Formats: sequence, C-alpha cells, structure tokens
Amino acid sequence: NIPSPKYQEFSLEELNDNPNEYYINLEQSLKLPFVVKPIDLVGSYGFNLIHNFGEFLSLKSNIDKRFQYESEEYIDGTLYH
Repeated sequence: NIPSPKYQEFSLEELNDNPNEYYINLEQSLKLPFVVKPIDLVGSYGFNLIHNFGEFLSLKSNIDKRFQYESEEYIDGTLYH
C-alpha cells in the first residue's frame, strides 16, 4: 500500500492565459499543496511546491520554459524506492 501521487501534464499556456481558472482546477483535482516539476530533470531542479495562488502566479516568471512540466499531488511521508 505505497501511495502514488495523482498527476497530470502542466500547461504553460493555461498558466499564462487562464491562471485563475487553471489554479482552481489543479487545486480541486490535486488538493493543496501540489507540486509542479519538470518531467525530464533529476533531483530538485525546477521543483515547485504550491501552497496558494500567489505561489502559483510566481511560476509565470520563475519557471524555466525550456522544459516540459507536470503537476502532481503532494504526498508527505517516507519515500520508498
């Protein structure tokens, strides 16, 4: 019974075009806090833990647009590999 986070592709277009609605949709499907991270990097590079709308909006200027991202449910606890 090892938990696995729910996830979905993160859309930079939605972040720029519809940030309010996009945040609400992510909050409803993933709950707070949720994670936005690159799918093709390792470690914590580009990792963003989102607790509120202000942190979500800061992604517009802080996210590295060279990479593709996903958003996922944050699971607190021990990590098993």
